[in-house]
Amino acid sequence: MKRSRLVLLIGTLAVILVTPGAALADAPTNDLITSATPITTVPFAVDQDTAESNGDGPRICANSGSVFYSFRPEADVRVQVDTLGSDYDTVLTVLRGPLGDPRLVKCNDDRLGLDSAVRFNAQAGVRYI
Repeated sequence: MKRSRLVLLIGTLAVILVTPGAALADAPTNDLITSATPITTVPFAVDQDTAESNGDGPRICANSGSVFYSFRPEADVRVQVDTLGSDYDTVLTVLRGPLGDPRLVKCNDDRLGLDSAVRFNAQAGVRYI
């Protein structure tokens, strides 16, 4: 089973794009951009099985499979997001804007070994995915 660890140190909405395994179970509930898991408190950390995720997300960076998180900060904040501790190669993408036309904020593959990490300045009231 492939497990990814997403850590948001200051806060943001984030997207992890991952390489899925062979289909064995249901896709994660946050497998689609329209069903992104909201991040309501920071710091935020989660371990999630992403083996059954699909590549239905934006093709801005690599996307063999995706799970989505969303965050709307109440104040301007510097954000760090990483997948340190994942047990497979991850790609991390941060988007903003409307779901039908998201814009790239940051993207990273293999910042530290096969784990990904990004830092960016998030603006108050803006939704990040």
